[in-house]
Amino acid sequence: MLRAAERWLRHLPGYRREHPLAHRVTIYVLACSLGFALLSTALQVAIEYRREMRSIEERIELIRSSYLASLARSVWDLDEEQLRLQLQGISDFPDIGGLRLDGAGFLTPFQIPARRQVIVPIEHGFELVYPAPEGDRSLGRLVVQTDRGAVFARLGWSGLIILLSQTLTVLLIAAALVVVFQWFVTRHLEGMARFARLLGEGRLDAPLKLARPPAAVPDELDAVVAALNDMQLAIRQDISRRQLAHERLLYSRDQFKEMVEKRTRSLQAAKDAAEAANRAKSAFLATMSHEIRTPMNGMLGMLQLLRHSEMPEKSRTQLDILQRSGELLLATLNHVLDYARIEEGAEIPQEEAFDLQELVDNQLLLVAAAAGAKGLTLAAEIAPGLAGRYIGGAGSLRQILGNLLSNAIKFTLEGEVRLRVDADDKAGAASRLRFEVSDTGIGIDETQQARIFERFTQADDTITRRFGGSGLGLAICRKLVEGLGGTIGVTSVPGEGSRFRLEVPVRALPPEASVTRSVAAADLPSLSLLLVEDVEVNRLVLCGLLEHAGHLVCTAVDGRQALDICRQQGFDAILMDMHLPIMSGSEVSREIRSDPGNLNGATPIIALTASVSPEDIRHCLGHGMDAVVAKPVRIEHLLQTLAEVLGLKEPFIPAPMRENEAERSVTVDRRLLVAHARVFGCARVRSLVALLREQANATLPQFTEALEQGDLFEVQELAHKLAGACEMLGLRDSSERLRALEGKAGADDVAGCRSTHDGLGIILARELDEAGDCLQPDEPAPAASGRDEMQGRAA
Repeated sequence: MLRAAERWLRHLPGYRREHPLAHRVTIYVLACSLGFALLSTALQVAIEYRREMRSIEERIELIRSSYLASLARSVWDLDEEQLRLQLQGISDFPDIGGLRLDGAGFLTPFQIPARRQVIVPIEHGFELVYPAPEGDRSLGRLVVQTDRGAVFARLGWSGLIILLSQTLTVLLIAAALVVVFQWFVTRHLEGMARFARLLGEGRLDAPLKLARPPAAVPDELDAVVAALNDMQLAIRQDISRRQLAHERLLYSRDQFKEMVEKRTRSLQAAKDAAEAANRAKSAFLATMSHEIRTPMNGMLGMLQLLRHSEMPEKSRTQLDILQRSGELLLATLNHVLDYARIEEGAEIPQEEAFDLQELVDNQLLLVAAAAGAKGLTLAAEIAPGLAGRYIGGAGSLRQILGNLLSNAIKFTLEGEVRLRVDADDKAGAASRLRFEVSDTGIGIDETQQARIFERFTQADDTITRRFGGSGLGLAICRKLVEGLGGTIGVTSVPGEGSRFRLEVPVRALPPEASVTRSVAAADLPSLSLLLVEDVEVNRLVLCGLLEHAGHLVCTAVDGRQALDICRQQGFDAILMDMHLPIMSGSEVSREIRSDPGNLNGATPIIALTASVSPEDIRHCLGHGMDAVVAKPVRIEHLLQTLAEVLGLKEPFIPAPMRENEAERSVTVDRRLLVAHARVFGCARVRSLVALLREQANATLPQFTEALEQGDLFEVQELAHKLAGACEMLGLRDSSERLRALEGKAGADDVAGCRSTHDGLGIILARELDEAGDCLQPDEPAPAASGRDEMQGRAA
């Protein structure tokens, strides 16, 4: 027992922590029990006090009724001894503190002192009256003192004893209740709590059982145990269902993942095949373009050299016709090679100033020989009141009218071919020119008119066998007209002839508008130039043209020879062909710029190339070149570029670019935009910027949707496409942000993608606005021949 008590005392400090419910119940029971004990003790003390006070009152009444008469007789008889005995008897009563007799005829007051100190005295007075014959006689007054302090002392001890006894009783009862509650309730609740914790930990092996014999009648604890066991069973069943569903989900996920990976591999293979085919097509078109331009460059260059020779006027006219025919041939071949680009919507017409009468006369002059050989009448009508000069897609108009007039002559056996020009608003600055080419040829059946503008389509197979042709000309015409924002149509009656009509938007120019920007040969001093060209015909042509302009030309046939010459001699400028044996033109330029021992490290380098797409121009400028001139080379354009790179003439920069750049925080690559504008013209580059804006407006919502769906592969693809277009036009901030977005999407960084995407639309819109502002024209663009138009279409 002592050991049990010792063990209980050791565990007592931790009892509150280990058994909080039992501890609270014990505290509540003790508090309530002590309160009841205090209340009971107070009630008993109060009853005892009333009983004590009643006893005192009874004694006082006994003195009144039994002692006053005898005391009065003793005083009447002056029997002092008897009186003392009587008073002594009264003082022996409990709680009587002292007695005093006043006015009894004695010399001194007669009193009986108190046997102990009276703490709380209470005096009771009685009149002593003796019944004498002559009447009642007052003999004095008896004063009796009672001691209430003694009563309080007895009540104190009595209350303490009652309180201690009841407290002990209450403690015993509380201890019994705590033990009973601990044994029958608390320990089972603690077992249930442990069982619940085991359920939370996932230990569902054994059911809950109470450590007690089974009851005959199930009580509340049995109900709770049954509920917990039911919950354990339900949890086990739910876990089993979830595990089964999870296994099925994993299986389905693996199957779906395998299907997605298989589909992804198929799509990637198809994508790679499509990209390979597109690269092969681009390589083929670039190769064909270069191979065709190279001999044409020599032919047209020789024609330019012949123009400087003395010859009769008739021969000079024939030479002009031959040169225009060669330029038109080169433009036509270029359109055929770029038909896939036209189909994709990448063909952007170049706006330029042109003379309407000259445009019509040149087109008639080109087909006059063919019409005369067949005895056809060739005529043109320009409505009166039209402006002399317009701004529009002159190059495309030359191609369209050339095709329509050639077709009209080819399919007309006798009669005439007529070109009419009119406008819907002859007086306004903006209008739509209407061109109509009519003939008296074989005509077109009404069922074939709807499909005559489709590619590789003619009216019927007999037409191909009889007249030849690929059926591609009218398809190109339709695409070019649509690119100009115009319309084209046909009306025809078989056997009577056909009438092709087209309308295109143009802007009229005032008669005094300046249209020249060329640099005369006399404006340049004699320059020392290095020409790096591997094709002999091109070298001869360029040397002849430059030497005729008064310049000293040194030639090199490959990159190694060019580097050796540059280490030995300095030049005013270097003309670099891009397609060279041994080393490419870009590699030679990079070597010249990086070699500290080269005498031409700071010499301007002008690229001569037939590949003049925006990507090619960006590549040239990125390898240290200062300007790009497209092949076939026009001597006027080459001289103008030389003057600009040597600082002998203000560079061709659109008006807003010549503002105070210190006040503008333009983030676009101005140098690249200037190169694009110099090669393609401002109008074409503005059209590229407009196309990029449309692409951005369509792509930005796709970015948001892909990020919301967590499709980072789509984000990566969209960023890659848009970044390439931005880099092509020199939008530096946008391209850097898009490349960063592409990298984070490839790394599956969703948060990084979201933070990088924030603000992308604002940056892109700002840079597009800056690029558009930099390309606002301040004067009409220079007039261009069919060759200029062809050079622009190479982009």
